[in-house]
Amino acid sequence: MSDDKLEKYRQHVEMLEQSLREQEQNLKASVSAQASVSQQSNVSHHSPVTDEILHDYPLRDTDTHTTEISDVGDYDIFSVYVTNELDADVTVTVYGNREPRKSQSARIGESFTVKANDVESRNVSVYSETWTQYVYCTFKASTAPTKGLLHIYVIKRMGVGTEGLQALKSLILGGV
Repeated sequence: MSDDKLEKYRQHVEMLEQSLREQEQNLKASVSAQASVSQQSNVSHHSPVTDEILHDYPLRDTDTHTTEISDVGDYDIFSVYVTNELDADVTVTVYGNREPRKSQSARIGESFTVKANDVESRNVSVYSETWTQYVYCTFKASTAPTKGLLHIYVIKRMGVGTEGLQALKSLILGGV
């Protein structure tokens, strides 16, 4: 390999290393929280954690209702998983806030409709346009249901994390 090519390759590796350092720094707080939670519960963030933010709700009107709040701050991806056992379609909207409250919340993504007796799920990640520490949902039936229950879950997990970044760095630098 010529010296010019080797130098360009080394510069590219240095750029990748810098990028990895920046990503590692950005994830440091999250990793610290992950380690704290793992020590407390002996459960890795790589294992999904589920919050049932609406349990066995017998919706019987067309008013807008809200769920409980879920803290997703220590995770980098979550899914809103809706089980609609009602005999009517339900529209769900996800909201987020920097504080554990519902007032002054921001909408996350587009509303989605869950057909009667069906299941739908939507993913949100830290890489999305909108990310907040606390999330909840609003829901509204298209027509007043006469039977059935509604369940809404937030399934959250930590993604690649620093182990994946270290593996990528080793893979890249292993060829030098």
